[in-house]
Amino acid sequence: MASKFLGPFFEIHRGGLDLVVPHHENARAQSQAAGREFARLWMHNGMLEFVGEKMSKSVGNVASLHDVLERWERETVLVYFLTGHWSKPIDFSDDVMQQARTQWLAFQGAFRVPKAEPPPGEWGRLVEALEDDFNTPHALAVLHEWRTHGYWYLLDQGLAVFGLSLPPMAGTGVEAERLRRERDEARTRKDWRRADELREAIRGHGLDVIDEPDGSRLVPK
Repeated sequence: MASKFLGPFFEIHRGGLDLVVPHHENARAQSQAAGREFARLWMHNGMLEFVGEKMSKSVGNVASLHDVLERWERETVLVYFLTGHWSKPIDFSDDVMQQARTQWLAFQGAFRVPKAEPPPGEWGRLVEALEDDFNTPHALAVLHEWRTHGYWYLLDQGLAVFGLSLPPMAGTGVEAERLRRERDEARTRKDWRRADELREAIRGHGLDVIDEPDGSRLVPK
């Protein structure tokens, strides 16, 4: 079938690791015995496993993509797939998905870290990770580094490569800004009870407040 639709040779042939022997080895041997190059590049992806066992309808340990998306949401699922290398098996379980959700929530809180300008060449680190056999676990680690260093724009651009994005940095609003200033004054007076009340009032506007040495700033809740 491959020869019929793609010709005597083509660039890429892919499939799961479970198809290497005997299916793909035999397909390659038969084609080369007939004098045809067949595929120039073979790519075998790792299998999705449920607690160390390959997911299979015959075994009954299958979770549909629809159900997974409904329970964990799209962003968590995308982060989950980034945690594993495409060519190696990846485990699926509630614990693993919860870890992926925790990572996504960490990205959602990126604005809690003060904004900083990245040094030259930082984007190249992400490019290098992906050029290394599309090493998404390494790329994910780079994105988390950018998050912890406050490289907001760079992080948003990096997440976009994988269909993700930071929450919009909407305007804080006049009332929330007034509450923030009043809270700063309460903290200066060491009126901690009033400061806590004002923080809750700010949260009622869908925002939170981050205290820094030279004052405070509003961030998405």
